[in-house]
Amino acid sequence: MPHTDSDGPRIYFETHGSPQDPALLLVCGVGSQLTAYRETFFAPLVEAGLYVIRADNRDGGLSDAVDVAPAIEMFAAVEKSLTGEDFPVPYTLSDMADDMRRVLDAAGVDKAHVLGCSMGGMIAQRLAIAHPGRTLSLTSVMSTTGRQDVSFPTPEALGALLAPAGDTRESAIKKGVEAARVLRGPGVAFDEEEVWAEEAAFFDRAFHPDGFGRQFLALLEDRDKRRDQLATLDVPTLVIHGALDPLVPVAAAHDTHEVVPRSRLLVLDEMGHHLSPPFFDAIHKALREHLLGVSTR
Repeated sequence: MPHTDSDGPRIYFETHGSPQDPALLLVCGVGSQLTAYRETFFAPLVEAGLYVIRADNRDGGLSDAVDVAPAIEMFAAVEKSLTGEDFPVPYTLSDMADDMRRVLDAAGVDKAHVLGCSMGGMIAQRLAIAHPGRTLSLTSVMSTTGRQDVSFPTPEALGALLAPAGDTRESAIKKGVEAARVLRGPGVAFDEEEVWAEEAAFFDRAFHPDGFGRQFLALLEDRDKRRDQLATLDVPTLVIHGALDPLVPVAAAHDTHEVVPRSRLLVLDEMGHHLSPPFFDAIHKALREHLLGVSTR
């Protein structure tokens, strides 16, 4: 199984397609795993001529856990983040972005397109800021610059995200299903049996409830610290967002588009906070134009 080297937590990744093609790195969101980028999402991109790399973040999936107890409770951290107060974190989004740089190193990739969803979009932004020379393009999906007044979730979405998972397989799967019910929004039919099977597969592959908390603290700590840096980013950027997103409001996408100089915006009217198959055709079309257009220039 491919992992990064021991210079930090070992990061698990998988590759798809030909290493001779332009690379596309897919970065996961908070508490997520690389399998969230399902085959029906990435296979058409491989067929379009991209070398797809999916990676688990530290503290998630098959990557190493970081065995450090958080010094602050999550809701307390939310309050401090909103007021701009500093608080201790086991690691930062910049550390997680450097993990993704190490993934590119381990995969033998010098430059890559980088796509991230939700917190993965924030990590992708950090990677592009720190290593613009290694970033062919940036795609920020369901994400934000961190600007507080346009990024705060609905109370229902925040509660669903931070609800305890419990300590049994059934309780963890049930929490995932109930969170998905809220986060995916009303625009797509909710198939509970299908979502239960997806959440069961996530649990059986890996279960890191403490890791979720540490990742979430890193997200909160970064808040809008990267926003001014994004305003000077010279990387072709595509911003994709759902109009019905309850976790990261669509206003955050408009803010990202306004801040990042070389950016385009795609808003999908019925999409919530989830990469749902009904929107794949529109997303793939935009990605082919964005990624392959950059690759051939």
